[in-house]
Amino acid sequence: MIDEYSDRWALITGASSGIGLEFAHRLAARGMHLVLTARRKEKLEELAAELLTRHGTKTEVVVLDLSEQEAPARLYDEVKARGVQVELLINNAGFSVVSDIAATDRERVMQMARLNIGALTDLTYFYLPEMMEREHGGIINICLG
Repeated sequence: MIDEYSDRWALITGASSGIGLEFAHRLAARGMHLVLTARRKEKLEELAAELLTRHGTKTEVVVLDLSEQEAPARLYDEVKARGVQVELLINNAGFSVVSDIAATDRERVMQMARLNIGALTDLTYFYLPEMMEREHGGIINICLG
């Protein structure tokens, strides 16, 4: 569990809107610094500027499409290269496809599975060992239903 948020880092996937955006606002208000990732660079940069102005929050913006097979590993490597130790991972990125299976584009469904299941699983496996080793940290997985 995290008992002290100030000056620690959270990584939020899907940070440009919805629940991810709300997590960013709430954690910044508690003094956390944030790694924000999503596909929309402008939205992330606007959010980073707003959080800096409002809360003095340090942010790192990483623009990625986590539905791409190797994107979770690239995100992990990029965050490491920036010298950030992730204390809280919020696996929030995701989307759903609602359609008659016969009318659904197979590649779109596979993209959804890579993002909703694959990226979440990869990022958990990348960050959990570090958290266990230092006996501190947390992971929140958001599920689309």
